Amino acid sequence: MIQNNANKYGVSPVIGAILLVAVFTGVVALLSFNIFASDVGVVKESFDASVEMEQTDSGVKANIFRNENVEEFILKHEDGTEQRSNISIGSFTSDNGDGEYTLIAVVGGNEEVID
Repeated sequence: MIQNNANKYGVSPVIGAILLVAVFTGVVALLSFNIFASDVGVVKESFDASVEMEQTDSGVKANIFRNENVEEFILKHEDGTEQRSNISIGSFTSDNGDGEYTLIAVVGGNEEVID
């Protein structure tokens, strides 16, 4: 008796490979669409400035060395008080004493902590 092994072993691996390729293609297409769709219509402003903060006897001093597009800098003390400046290059200080200070850049109405 001669056995026909072609039907026993030939079809299943082919179907498995086709299904694997189809699933992989679907996942790649879905991920590509989500990445593309998440950036559509969103304009991201770049906060492009070089700054340095240094401690003074009465607070902190923010030195702006380069400012490409930041409209305003906000030097905020941990107690909530703020010192605002719209200088392009130079320095400004906040004299609120010891504590934690945060430097915030404002571009297009968006705020981002930069130091």
